[in-house]
This record gives sequence, C-alpha cells and structure tokens, in this order.
Amino acid sequence: MNHNTHQKIYNFLAEGNTEGLEIIENIFFKQLFSSSYKYILNSEDKEDLFMEFINRVFEKRNFLLEKFRTQNQGLPAYIRQMVKNFLKDKIKHMSEIRMEPVNNYEKFLKSDLGNPIIEIIKVDSLSLKEVINNKLKTEEIKVLCYITAKDKMMFKEIFFKNVSDDALYKKVQRVKEKLKRIINEYGYSKDTVEYYLTEILPTICNKVSKG
Repeated sequence: MNHNTHQKIYNFLAEGNTEGLEIIENIFFKQLFSSSYKYILNSEDKEDLFMEFINRVFEKRNFLLEKFRTQNQGLPAYIRQMVKNFLKDKIKHMSEIRMEPVNNYEKFLKSDLGNPIIEIIKVDSLSLKEVINNKLKTEEIKVLCYITAKDKMMFKEIFFKNVSDDALYKKVQRVKEKLKRIINEYGYSKDTVEYYLTEILPTICNKVSKG
C-alpha cells in the first residue's frame, strides 16, 4: 500500500476521515474472509467483529498517532497485523478448553478439526508460509524441499545435479540456520512448523519441481 493509503489511515485516527475507515474495513474483511478464519464466521457476526476490532484500534489510537507521527508508511501493515492478532485471539476465546501446545504431530492429526487449537496452528502455519516466501530465496526453498523430502536423491537429481556433496551440505546448514532464526524471531510453535513442513511445503515443492 502506498503513502496515500498510510496517510488516510492516519487522518482517520487523527480526525475521523472516512476514507481511512474504509481502508481499515477492507484490510479487516480481506483477512476475515480468507480460508484461515472461516471457523470464526461460523460462530460470530462479521459486523460485530469489525466494530469490536475498531474499538481495539481506538484503544491504541494515541499510541498509533505518536508511533507514526513522523512516518509516511507502515500503518497499513501494522493494522493488518493487528487484525491477524485480533482474529487469533477470537479463536482462542471461543474455546472453553485450556490452550496447551499439541506437541505431538500424531495427536494433532487425530484431533478434532473443529478444535480451536488446530485452527490456530493452521492459521499460524499459513503465516509461516508467507514469512518464509518473503525471507527465503527460490534456491533456498529448493534446499528446504531437499531437506524435508522422503526421497532426497530424487530432489538432488532435480535441483542439485551439478552441486557437490560438500557444497550441498553447506547450503543445507545455511538454510537450517535461517529457518531457525525465522522461527525464533516470530515465535512459531513446534506444531506450527511441523504442520507447515508436512502439509504445506510438499505442495510448494511439487510446483517448484515442475518448474
């Protein structure tokens, strides 16, 4: 989003500019209607959710005005992250069970797919996918595919036919370290990472292998 979009949101917070409100509304509903949050739509009225979110925005109004007072970008991305956090909180609060890590992928696969814990893992894994796509180069994604592949020789033949074993080993170590930094920086759980690696990454690797 451009500088003009940032400024309109800022003007909404400062003066009640309606164009800024419309931009926030578009950001909110784009996230809400994504497949990640369909669990919420089955239980909550979308307009009520939006009004609750706007109230949360206004609780941070002074903070946001001060934070972005001398900046000309960043508010749309900040609002988008606020929306994601808000919707994840809603999923958590919709559950009466105690929120605990699954920490066992076999248990995860056998869990009720309507369980809010599972929904959060799925949402976070899609977020992880987005982060990895932004942080890793295509070549590094290929290395990640190689690392997680059941048939490593097949992927080596496809991606690294002319790469020596020593060079490939170094590539693998660099990608592992980079992935570790990403996970630590963003605080993804073990179950989220495992879901991404086993359920999301294989589809990406399949597409990459076919060019």
